[in-house]
Amino acid sequence: MTTPTTTTPPGTDVLGALVARRRVEDQAARDVLMLAVRYAAQHPAPGVTEEEAVHGDQPLELAGPGAPGVSEFAVAEFAAALGMSTASGRRFLGAALELAHRLPRIWARVQAGTVPAWRARMVAEKTVHLSAEGALYVDRKVAPRADKIGPITLARLVEEATLLSEEPQEDKTLDAQTNRRVLVDTRSMAVHGIAYVDAVLDTTDALDLEKALQAAAAQIKSDGNEVDLDRRRSIALGEIARSYLGQAGTGDGGGVQLYVHYAPDSDLGRRDRVGLENTRGLTTLEQITEWLTRPGVAVRVTPVIDLNDTLTSTGYTPSPRLREQAILRDRHCAFPHCTKPARTGDLDHIEPYDPNGPPGQTSSDNLACLCRSHHRLKTHGGWTYRLLEPGYYLWRSPTGRRYLRTPIGTHALN
Repeated sequence: MTTPTTTTPPGTDVLGALVARRRVEDQAARDVLMLAVRYAAQHPAPGVTEEEAVHGDQPLELAGPGAPGVSEFAVAEFAAALGMSTASGRRFLGAALELAHRLPRIWARVQAGTVPAWRARMVAEKTVHLSAEGALYVDRKVAPRADKIGPITLARLVEEATLLSEEPQEDKTLDAQTNRRVLVDTRSMAVHGIAYVDAVLDTTDALDLEKALQAAAAQIKSDGNEVDLDRRRSIALGEIARSYLGQAGTGDGGGVQLYVHYAPDSDLGRRDRVGLENTRGLTTLEQITEWLTRPGVAVRVTPVIDLNDTLTSTGYTPSPRLREQAILRDRHCAFPHCTKPARTGDLDHIEPYDPNGPPGQTSSDNLACLCRSHHRLKTHGGWTYRLLEPGYYLWRSPTGRRYLRTPIGTHALN
């Protein structure tokens, strides 16, 4: 009698290793979440004096009612250590505090290892706006199935919690005002010169907008533009906007300013692509040409600024040319992991400006672009940095951690 030969299917060992690594990864994510709660407890919201209310460390309420606050300056340190932007660090700590202090049943399952950290955070990020009663309602309903709940079911439970835990008149206010929004997303990495618009409107406003779009799209067609209806409607929305700006008397003819960067010898330039600084996107030379041929468009060509030149201004305030050089060089806030556009922020003297000091303090070698919150953090929060070469900054946090900020990202050095 022949004994059957058993063979192991190919890849079984790899699948076993994958499962084991995933379990390690899931536990590490839980550990990070629990350590975040401990970190927040070690850095409670500070008491603020009248002077500190302007410049010093501020208390942050990152979770819902009943959760403790945390130190603003400590959040920046936490986020940088985890390779996050400060805004992402706030959201992460807020979710951790929400779980630990307002969602006790779900938090117990996280600690027990039966709910993945990412699922728990998904719930917590949806409940931070609820009252304490509303958060407990969601916690009670979600906890038994927190390891499987999806976003649609979660959204329904949060809506139920809102209705059950708020006064009726507050519900009406929430429904009529809070839920309405318009998002014009010009900051996404859009290509081919497009942007995204999403809106939730009052019904009567939506009906009026629809009538205006229909009329304007029909007019565009009658003017000889035979593109498809969807594109004509999108063009119509822009025409409606420009018409309003013209009537409002903005003083600039209702126009907008685009910062276009074109380097013919670069990889993108050889493909006839240009960068749009103020949308962080790409488009084509053909699209730029089409925009420039529209009626009423004004063109201003800015001379090329050598980013490696050392420019100097007399006194504290940078000249327009020096400011433009710093913006073009840094592109974003120079703080670790921050992605806020340089053009909307401040220029910081890396070595503080001394009114009684030598000339040349306001120069390319002593200026960096910082958003307002990180400018204040550098000035009053114990962070220091220095310019290594154009676009490269070496930062040191209050706890001694070091970060190298470069044009392509941030690298932790310890």
